[in-house]
Amino acid sequence: MTQNTRPRVSSFPLSAPGRVFDRLPVGPRASAPALLGLALAAAAALLAGACGDDAGAANPDAAPGAADARPADAAPVDAAPDAVPPGPPSVTVHFPPSLAATVADTVIVRGVATPGAGSPGVVAVRVGGVSAQSDDDFATWSAEVAVSAGRQDLTVEVENAGGDTAQATVTLFGHRGFQSVQGLTLIPAADPANDPARLLLVVTDGDAQSALWSQPAPGGPAQVVSAPDVGAGPLGGGAWRTVAVDVGRDRALVLAVEGILAIDLDAGTRTLLSPNLVTHGPVLVLPRDLVIDPAGDRLLIADAGLEAVVAVNLADGQRSLLGAATPPDADPFVATVRAIALDSAGGRLLLLADDRTEGNDIVQQLRTVALADGARDALGELRNALDLVVTGTDELVLSAGLGAAPALLRHDLGTGAEVTLSQDPCLLGPSLLALDPDRGEVLVYDQRAQAVDAVALADRARARRFGVFLGQGPCQARARGVTVSADGKRAFFVGPDRQAGPDRLSVIEADLATGQRSQGPDLAGAPLRTLVHDPDRDRLLGIADPGAGSDLVSVPVGAGDLVAPLAAITDARALAPAPNAAPSRLLVSRRDIDALFGVALAEANPSAAELVPTGVGLPAGAGALAANDAGTRALVGAGDGLFLLDLGGAQAAPERLAGAGVGSGIALDAVHAVAFDQPRGRAVVLATVSEVFTTTALVAVDLADQSRSVLMSDQVGRGGGRFGPSPFLRVDGPRAVAWVADRGDVPGLYAIDLLSGDRVLVHR
Repeated sequence: MTQNTRPRVSSFPLSAPGRVFDRLPVGPRASAPALLGLALAAAAALLAGACGDDAGAANPDAAPGAADARPADAAPVDAAPDAVPPGPPSVTVHFPPSLAATVADTVIVRGVATPGAGSPGVVAVRVGGVSAQSDDDFATWSAEVAVSAGRQDLTVEVENAGGDTAQATVTLFGHRGFQSVQGLTLIPAADPANDPARLLLVVTDGDAQSALWSQPAPGGPAQVVSAPDVGAGPLGGGAWRTVAVDVGRDRALVLAVEGILAIDLDAGTRTLLSPNLVTHGPVLVLPRDLVIDPAGDRLLIADAGLEAVVAVNLADGQRSLLGAATPPDADPFVATVRAIALDSAGGRLLLLADDRTEGNDIVQQLRTVALADGARDALGELRNALDLVVTGTDELVLSAGLGAAPALLRHDLGTGAEVTLSQDPCLLGPSLLALDPDRGEVLVYDQRAQAVDAVALADRARARRFGVFLGQGPCQARARGVTVSADGKRAFFVGPDRQAGPDRLSVIEADLATGQRSQGPDLAGAPLRTLVHDPDRDRLLGIADPGAGSDLVSVPVGAGDLVAPLAAITDARALAPAPNAAPSRLLVSRRDIDALFGVALAEANPSAAELVPTGVGLPAGAGALAANDAGTRALVGAGDGLFLLDLGGAQAAPERLAGAGVGSGIALDAVHAVAFDQPRGRAVVLATVSEVFTTTALVAVDLADQSRSVLMSDQVGRGGGRFGPSPFLRVDGPRAVAWVADRGDVPGLYAIDLLSGDRVLVHR
């Protein structure tokens, strides 16, 4: 936080020590009684000052309404010698966190503010220039601000009655949400220096509907060109797949169920250029990929069902087989075609088709089809490729995304030699490719990272072109365990180490304020599957899979590759730290019995003690567990049931909060994770529920009356995210924020506003 405090001057000048003696009228005319009286008055004045009397009070000897008899030049004694010096105001943002991304058009920013010592109050809070609202004189405040595409740094400023200000900053990344990209190409640049080529994507958006998006500038915002609610005309009867640009007619062409859809790039209007009817030629059966042949003014489509290449006249949409004299079944490899690319210089079409498997590899054939007469030929074998693009004379770039080490490869068509163009551990699954000839870059869409990267052909430099992938540093495959530190500043992910190989597990630590990731301890193969953070000792506590030697292990953060046994508990199921308990302890449930155990965290060699015996009504094998701050109460979830347990004093039967007709509101079909929201007297549950559809939701359960309400789901709150059954949930009650891991292929962490249901991505 930065502070901007104006210099202030004290309203009360301080008197110098002993200054009262300067006012004694000593001299030849002063009588002894007078001197004695003045001396006693002076002593009384000093005594009064030492006792804290008000130095500015009227002379008690003066007549009512008369002026103070003290000399005019006397310096007044400070009215409040122990007053606190004026201080600056402060502002703290509770939501969103300081680094976040969202697919929503707006976000509610909220937090708290204080006026500072000596100030009567806060007069304003502004978020990015937007005035915040408050009903408690800005002790708490909120403001809804627009989110623009790309990065924006929101300045949050507080001002007190004295005009002093303080600031905080939130960095937001706005982006459009999508589930997958089905087509990738570029609209060529008319003026590369001033108007670069535009990225064009066929996407399945967050509502599972197809749309055509455009990105005018590298790294800039995406715009919807055409969608069910953007542009007029037919939608083609289903999902759109793959895309090509008809430059001369300023339109995009996409594959749809009903045929070839033409989309005006300016207006977004749609027409069915080539209906998939016999009136327009051979009916498409399994069209896989398409490309424009500008010289022939036609669209070429590889159809696996026809085992042929189909040519579509761009003027009237009529279809014909390329090289009709060749029997359609002459080349069976077209039946397994994955992708095609145009080699204009060679006067041919290149086809990538699967042939056979060898071990973990897919062996493929690279075939050619002559543009003039459709003659076919074999060019060589490839392995594990998903897409290809022609980058120069006799040169291809392949996305080898099917093997254990995804990479971009340069392939010499003359010699068959291959060299690696780019191999990044963060590149999880390169699939679609496109060429930007003006910038000398290959664009690659990574399906699992949901992003498009640009790779320079000259120096192999990589840059994010489209999408949001918060954070830098070592990468990891899908996380087996996730947790967040107690202060909400760090996240820890446990999973396969992408650098060391899929069989090696490690810890990745992420700074949530900066996004920086660092390599944590190597777990030496210990198969951890549950993870919590012990803040007092800065270590991770986890459950190892059976056969790992000890069910509970301790992993010091940033202290080498040490995995130490914590306590032996057979078949542990769930963990819940209670660091503020006396003594601090870890709650543990077991998979096989209906009991609850405690492990003293302060002990060097702790043992597990039974806290709740069997037979008191706990469900066996509870998979969801939480402790309150003091460690005196516990939440236990299993199946559709939720229980509240008092851990202090005599053991009482657990109170059922949900399940079997208990409580009101939405039913919990399956409880996955639980947490206390102590300031609001409720439990927060990550559960499978049945709203419009069966989905994963965050549900509040009132501890007093067992009523249930949805805090976040597909229908409640904004911000995207794909959530599923997860054992991880942490709630920051004072800030009213929950942390939940999503179910993407790349470990992702979301912060959820418990007051609105809005969520933001804080790390991926």
